[in-house]
Amino acid sequence: MDLSSNLLTHIHEGAFADLSVLSSLDLSDNSLAAIPTQQLTPLASLTSLYLAGNREIEAVSDAYAFRGLSNLRHLFLNACSIVNVTRAALVDVSANLLTLDLTDNSIVTLGDALSQMSRLTELSIGQNELRALKTSEVRGTEALSVLDLSNSKELFRIEADVLQSMQRLSQLTLDGCVRLSAFDRSSLRRKHLATPSLAINMRGMQWTRVPDSFMNELEQFGDGVSIDLGGNALECDCQLKRLYRWLRDSHNDTNNVAQCNSPQELSGLSLVDVPGGERSLVCAAPSASVSGDGGDQVDDDDNRNIISDLSGLGGLVLTESQRMLLISLCVSSALLTGLSVMAAVHCRRRLCGGLSAACGEEERSGALASGAHGSGGGGSRGSELSSSSPPGEESSPLTSSSSLRKEKSADAEGQTRTLSLCCDFRSSTGESID
Repeated sequence: MDLSSNLLTHIHEGAFADLSVLSSLDLSDNSLAAIPTQQLTPLASLTSLYLAGNREIEAVSDAYAFRGLSNLRHLFLNACSIVNVTRAALVDVSANLLTLDLTDNSIVTLGDALSQMSRLTELSIGQNELRALKTSEVRGTEALSVLDLSNSKELFRIEADVLQSMQRLSQLTLDGCVRLSAFDRSSLRRKHLATPSLAINMRGMQWTRVPDSFMNELEQFGDGVSIDLGGNALECDCQLKRLYRWLRDSHNDTNNVAQCNSPQELSGLSLVDVPGGERSLVCAAPSASVSGDGGDQVDDDDNRNIISDLSGLGGLVLTESQRMLLISLCVSSALLTGLSVMAAVHCRRRLCGGLSAACGEEERSGALASGAHGSGGGGSRGSELSSSSPPGEESSPLTSSSSLRKEKSADAEGQTRTLSLCCDFRSSTGESID
């Protein structure tokens, strides 16, 4: 029976009293504000119920909300305004339900609502407010084969062991989960598989590179998984080498989709088909950034990018150990250069410091000498007059002493000039000498 799009706000009690053999009822796109529990109870043979598009329904929390519908197989509650779903509300339909569609609501958590749905094969919970897919929320869904989380804009994490019990899962849809980047260890791993293959739809996730946490999980699958990364603007450089190797070695290559968006020469090409293979996936040499203490700061990823570029030149192929050795040499050279500059500056300061230590002493000595010269000026003149000798005669001892004083004075002037240079340098630069 199709009663969709009739602007229904409520259903009269007894409206379905004589329809015990009805198998399908469509009440979608009306204005119902709650699940019409009493009106639905007589429909013991109902297998499909459509309540999608009733934007006034905000909760599925009343106990036994689907009382009497034990034969229900397919329940559609998508495009409502549901915030909360409880186990008590679904208790009557949990045992036999095969399809549950909760897409396009405002659900933040599923709690234990699914804990008794041991026969559920298809679950659609995309376009909600889920921030993480938790193991506890999907426990008990061993028969699940299709899990649709598409367009979950707030979803950023998939917890460990989420798929552990989903032995029959064959399709996982993450299309449009633009914030999803964290895959916990073993989050996508399964044990005792009843279905050997799993197709993961990851289109439109706005990825330019594939997170390492996802690659760690992907590499554990072996040949049992295929991925569709279409619609992502992938930058095909050295960061995608792990994905390239996985795609190259995968036996499901016809089902895998990963297309390059950049660089320009690879745009539009399938990653696994790029000319030159892995050697074409290179990163541009990064520019050095200056840290707060004035030293060059280069991280390991930048070094690996540079080495990846070098390894593609002239047919040179480096092993991982050779690459790490070359990285170490580059870093060591940079450190040695920095230490040399620091040593030169330190030596300059110490040298000037040794000279300037005498700078103050020299200034004090000069002041004392000047004072002595002023007080003894008359006596010196008298000595010079008394010591003068006629031409041709030998100089007196007083004359020799005067010459010696002149030589010492010249030496002192030279030292003072050198010290003045250091003192002037220290004064002009404002440097403190240790």
